[in-house]
Amino acid sequence: MRISWGWFVLGCLGVCWQPVAMLQPGFGHGWEMLNVARSLAESGTFQNPLLVMPTGPTAMVPPGYPLLLSFFIRLFGDGLGLAWSAVILSILGYGLYVSLLPAAGESLTGDPGTGRAAALLAVIIPAFPLMPQWDTILTSAGLLGYLILARPGLSLRSSLGLGAFAGFLSLWNPISALAAFLRVLYLAPRNLAALALLGMWGAGYVAVSGPWMVRNYVVLGTWSPRTNLGTTLYVSNNDCAAPDRLETLASGCYSRNNANTSQAEAGLILSMGEAAYNSMRVSDSLGWMAANPSKTVRLAAARGVQYWFPDATGQAPYAQAVWLITALSIVGFVWMASNGVPGWGYMLATCLVVPLPYYFVITDIRYRAPILWVAQITGGYVLARLWSRWK
Repeated sequence: MRISWGWFVLGCLGVCWQPVAMLQPGFGHGWEMLNVARSLAESGTFQNPLLVMPTGPTAMVPPGYPLLLSFFIRLFGDGLGLAWSAVILSILGYGLYVSLLPAAGESLTGDPGTGRAAALLAVIIPAFPLMPQWDTILTSAGLLGYLILARPGLSLRSSLGLGAFAGFLSLWNPISALAAFLRVLYLAPRNLAALALLGMWGAGYVAVSGPWMVRNYVVLGTWSPRTNLGTTLYVSNNDCAAPDRLETLASGCYSRNNANTSQAEAGLILSMGEAAYNSMRVSDSLGWMAANPSKTVRLAAARGVQYWFPDATGQAPYAQAVWLITALSIVGFVWMASNGVPGWGYMLATCLVVPLPYYFVITDIRYRAPILWVAQITGGYVLARLWSRWK
């Protein structure tokens, strides 16, 4: 795996201004991952993610990032020690992300110029807001590393290793595993040998992610890798829900229905258990959606638009940067398809499949992050072709 250290430095420089104007500043007790990290640092237990009250063992957040943050808390303390160590880690993570884009772009398209242009876009256009309270940039960089390693000509051994890598990524953000699986599915041969390769991939995935799911079954009574779907759907699909997070917050709808801010919802988790609460709220949300199909469609349509072209309110200049890169990527997809560029089909499938869950929850610009590299690589293809023609 090649890391371009020049691009690493440029990537770090490209976001080092962001800590003075972060979209979501603060490291208080309103952040679920930070709360779990504090619990790990204080007592060694993975629990109490919510702001309003302790609710016991949890799987609302995946374990990777809270474990890392708990290490920082032990080393540097809470407060400023945690804040600055997380900010510096995010800056370095973005540098790593940018440094991997050239190799990832070349791996997917076969064109070194596309990868370099994608890295240039990531440096000069601020489409990736720094959010050190979340795993976002580290998971995205990890997925690029996976894409570099996932090459044509899969063997049983490489499939096993890629599955293990995907399992590791799922411990940071499970949605990344979906993009990882689509890549190996795209690379697998169209014959019976694919079954063996996919089986080895699955074995590697379970070997790494399985212990976390076993823990959740033993402690919480569920095999699910996360238990936040219920509260997320419930706050996103109800009579007062709006398409985006900021409007839902402003109306008070979020604070009334989200377990992190509602005493009533958190009390239900405490009394029922997290897994039972999650199942109940998933069922309630699906029931509301079935009873209100027209509003469900309107919300999903608005969220779909905002996923690709985020509302600029409270999200500038990143929203505008995402608009620009998304528009450029549309041209890139058309040019790639017409020129038969390898990898365009996989990237298109990723854009069609991975965002689907996000169309049914309140929008947030960070939800675009797991596949922002697609727009940067396809947009980079446009820049590379224009440059080659101009020369």
